[in-house]
Amino acid sequence: MALPKLETPKHTCVLPSSKETVTFRPFLVGEQKVLLIAQESENSNEQISEMIRLINICCDDINANELATIDLEYLFLQLRIKSAGETADVQMECKNCQESNTVTVQLEQTTIVEPEEVIDNIVKITDSISIDLRIPSYKIVNSVDLNNTEDTEVVF
Repeated sequence: MALPKLETPKHTCVLPSSKETVTFRPFLVGEQKVLLIAQESENSNEQISEMIRLINICCDDINANELATIDLEYLFLQLRIKSAGETADVQMECKNCQESNTVTVQLEQTTIVEPEEVIDNIVKITDSISIDLRIPSYKIVNSVDLNNTEDTEVVF
């Protein structure tokens, strides 16, 4: 007799920049533990790679490596809301006395501020040369060595 297969609820959200609808399941306790271990490492590349890996595991038919940074962060926020709760306690430093205070943030109340005017992705350099810009993915951002900005090829 086989073990029963546990079903997890499915949720959907619309990504802000691509307007694509994504279906996802909440992350499990073991997956949350891996995130906490990555957070303790204080290595931002490791944290981002674990976030991307978790999104790839929890989402249907999506490649998180190719998502724009805006979409990836929004999707992770939605995943975190459905998995760990709608609030987060954040440590913030007072501007006046530099005292550390705990602030509870209502994650469900976060909003996306759309630009007031439509931004054209194509930047015209000359009459015959133009550049087609797009929002970078974390894969692209992590591939740039910001310590070596003298290498023009790396920056482009």
